[in-house]
Amino acid sequence: MIVSEEDLLSVGKTFDVNCVKVKTHSFDELIVVDADSVESFFENVAPLKEKVVFYIYTFNKIDDYVIPLELFDYNEEQILKKVEEHNEIVAGIDFDSPKALYVYILKDGMPVITEFINDPIKDLRIKPAEEALELIEEEFYREDVTNADSKLEELSQYILENAADIDMKNTDLRYDYLTSLIDVGGKFEGYDRYFDRFFGTSRRGSAKNFMDRLKSEYDELKKK
Repeated sequence: MIVSEEDLLSVGKTFDVNCVKVKTHSFDELIVVDADSVESFFENVAPLKEKVVFYIYTFNKIDDYVIPLELFDYNEEQILKKVEEHNEIVAGIDFDSPKALYVYILKDGMPVITEFINDPIKDLRIKPAEEALELIEEEFYREDVTNADSKLEELSQYILENAADIDMKNTDLRYDYLTSLIDVGGKFEGYDRYFDRFFGTSRRGSAKNFMDRLKSEYDELKKK
């Protein structure tokens, strides 16, 4: 349990010690004191006769863990559902409570320290927003990879059957036609997940390679 700052200062007065709050700390070396409470820490370091105890509370930041829905545009309801589930768990965490309290003295320049941890983020194994989103995407795309070949073949056949309606010679128009099929409302909405992770643009990436191959196939079909 992490005691309140008021209780910490009260314990300090009991031991006739000045408690000084710090904003940050960084040590190359330190001595860790085994203590299961603030009182036991003060008792354990009392023989060292130091009259100043430093302390710092640290907090998790909610913005580090909430995945902002407005920052991405997914057609896939499964991804959106997973993101919302993640954010719901994050919303249930009390970010106003500290995740840790560090209490220490300096003895001949060496920090003698005890830490008290109560970190729900760690206990619930919640990942930071960016990492969490990557894991959600990886899980989603991994589930679909076994169907990728058949799905892309289905898309290929449709494009070849309708290639006469577009300018297959123009790289940009080929790309625009492909994206119109797989974007929201398109006949093959969501099929972008069956491409390699780097979908790309009309100039590079798996989408360009896909349409370049279909152009070659279409040119061969026209010769027959």
